[in-house]
Amino acid sequence: MHQVGRHRFVAADMVSAEFSTRFDAAFNSINSIRYLLSDADVISHLKLTGSTLRDGSVYIVHLNFAQDGDIPGGHPWTMERDGIRVTTSWEILDEDQNSKLSHETATFEVETEGNLEHFEKRHTLRLWLFEDFQELVQRSGQFVIAKIFGEEFEELKDGERPSGELGNVYVVLRKA
Repeated sequence: MHQVGRHRFVAADMVSAEFSTRFDAAFNSINSIRYLLSDADVISHLKLTGSTLRDGSVYIVHLNFAQDGDIPGGHPWTMERDGIRVTTSWEILDEDQNSKLSHETATFEVETEGNLEHFEKRHTLRLWLFEDFQELVQRSGQFVIAKIFGEEFEELKDGERPSGELGNVYVVLRKA
């Protein structure tokens, strides 16, 4: 456990982490839940997270759902600071709805003092269909889906089904 001021930070396994403290909210950022590949691991995670939250609390899951149409190419972005320039791209290579897996790659080009280094990391992630996510949330017995917001924090309309075309969305789960 790390402490910064009055804030505590814990690095733990999402499937097995248990806490004796109760919290008012939890946040799972930037597709982290997609690293849980099996239904059993997701349900375990939701149950444990729910057990650490007070009734009525929220758990915000920030994730990307499967594409409804064609898989887009990678979209690079660049950041520069103190003479270091990093260009990053994340690309979906394949989405397999039968296995519920997505194969993706992250590439980084780091330029510093005229030197250019290239790094690539492949990821196998859970491919979420919204209906699958709804089902596992319900099966966990811990949460209900309260609201869903897009990348720009706009609330999705009732009946609007989240898909990869919307980018990463924020699913607000309310502790049941």
